[in-house]
Amino acid sequence: MSLARLTQLFAEGTELVLDPPQVPGSPKPEPIVIWIAKLNAFEEEQANQAGRVARARLINAIREIGSPEWEVVQAQKRDIVDIVMVQSIVASRESELFIKAMTEMRGDERWREQLEILDQSEESELKGIELEAHKKMRAETTAALLDLHKQKMDDLAHDLGEMSRPDLEEHFEASFLNEQGMAAFGSERARHHLFLCMRICQASPPAGDNARWDHSKCDHQQMFLASVNEADQLPQSVREKVEDAYASVAVSPSVARFTDALASSSESPEPSVKEAVSTPSGPEGTSPEPATT
Repeated sequence: MSLARLTQLFAEGTELVLDPPQVPGSPKPEPIVIWIAKLNAFEEEQANQAGRVARARLINAIREIGSPEWEVVQAQKRDIVDIVMVQSIVASRESELFIKAMTEMRGDERWREQLEILDQSEESELKGIELEAHKKMRAETTAALLDLHKQKMDDLAHDLGEMSRPDLEEHFEASFLNEQGMAAFGSERARHHLFLCMRICQASPPAGDNARWDHSKCDHQQMFLASVNEADQLPQSVREKVEDAYASVAVSPSVARFTDALASSSESPEPSVKEAVSTPSGPEGTSPEPATT
């Protein structure tokens, strides 16, 4: 067996088994098996690039043509007091600042080893003193991350509070455009993720109760969808199953735990936080944020 073939067999991913709806009076249809592949760096960049283009296209359209939401922002900019404007900007940046806090911690020698242990360890497989130490480490690291995140939000609020009204209004507009653009970025990136991660799978079904699907005849290289536009036609239930399967191979347990901790300690909606965590490589150089520590 060639090295390339061996590498393909151990490609990161998981099978997703879908049961097609059964037509009354007809035999039960065979399950549809799809391989959900973890994207490589080139595929991630392909999805990110599509997201960046969508983001830039929407922001340009809002600036040049306008939108009902943009008119509301202009009215708010004239009417609301400074403190409300500051709070609005800070709230819109919460997820972004969480990503910055996590990135900063990963580059800090005090936390690097602990984060690596949390990334590479599965708590359900530990026991005894190792389990106790792991839980203590997770609690300490999560608390430190939340403290750093709060500090960054407080620093941003302070910097905004020191600004002149014209500068604050400029950041208020930029914050709105950034939110709209990131929504477009995330939506387009998700479409490309679906297209790129779904692969044709020719696995044989498990032979026994505890057996696994046999992928020895698979290479998982051929796309399941013909084009990225077909991702829009997937039933919502299928899309959710694909996204869940992809998260199981692409999102580390520690990131998921930190995300859950942030969501439970924040008044902001949880989905915005999770989307930010799953989109770490977004548009560069677009943040309207003043310098923070």
